[in-house]
Amino acid sequence: MHKSVLLKETIDFLSNPCPRVHIDATLGLGGHARALLTVCKDTFLIGIDKDEEALDIAKENLKDFNVALYQSSFKDFDIVLKEEGLDYFDSILFDFGVSSLQLDKEEGFSFQRDDFLDMRMDKRNQKTAYSVINTYKEKDLADIFYKYGEEKLSRKIAKAITDFRKKKPIETTKELSDIVASCYPKTYTKINPATRVFQALRIEVNDEIEDIKITLSKLLDFTKEGSKLAFISFQSLEDRLVKEFIKNHIDRLKLCSKKPIKPSNEELLSNRRSRSAKLRCAELCYNQKKDEVVSF
Repeated sequence: MHKSVLLKETIDFLSNPCPRVHIDATLGLGGHARALLTVCKDTFLIGIDKDEEALDIAKENLKDFNVALYQSSFKDFDIVLKEEGLDYFDSILFDFGVSSLQLDKEEGFSFQRDDFLDMRMDKRNQKTAYSVINTYKEKDLADIFYKYGEEKLSRKIAKAITDFRKKKPIETTKELSDIVASCYPKTYTKINPATRVFQALRIEVNDEIEDIKITLSKLLDFTKEGSKLAFISFQSLEDRLVKEFIKNHIDRLKLCSKKPIKPSNEELLSNRRSRSAKLRCAELCYNQKKDEVVSF
């Protein structure tokens, strides 16, 4: 069952006051969107997601509200905004990473299943985890695992993969997970050895980090005084980019909290997948004073 993370904290921030135009740039099944629209009934919501199946479910979940839904990347929020004849938004939400729906489907996102190595959020794209694993050079694989997964054994794992695929293509999540596990000592008892490699692969297949960089580079061009920005991240690469963006524009942004907001103990008990979530949020404020700036 999908549960939207940091739901109360996010909606409390976005709904005070209610936005006229809100963009949910990573709509998913529409959990955050529905919660906001239940409070802010006059808000026009633009929902964006790469996943066609998620959009179909969100469409049903949001059928009683004023929404426009688009299948696209969150980096195209500005194109979608113009499509609606709008120049700016009052608030925007980004919930980065993979959704529970994607983890639970047979699409190669989870190492806890034995599925074909796909990992595409948007099925219109050609690049899959299978093509990356079976065609990229050893050095390129090592670079991806280290850069996007912060995997310390990246070179060893890349070599094991290229050695294995000389015999046959690596086709399933279990095959890949087993190869990665073989590179770790049997006494390793922390996170699943495949965690970082699967994260790195997913990011590479879906261009997630590059899309975040593109998004942040143009985000403030479509804001106005009082526009609100909310970012939910699940791993350090995403959060680092958001943190740097806020630092670079701190003279124009009023933060909602000194530190990123994390799930409550109650939420952690009811939704284990929320454990690594962080919420950073800010409001555009052109008259921000230096003594009001919160340092990170």
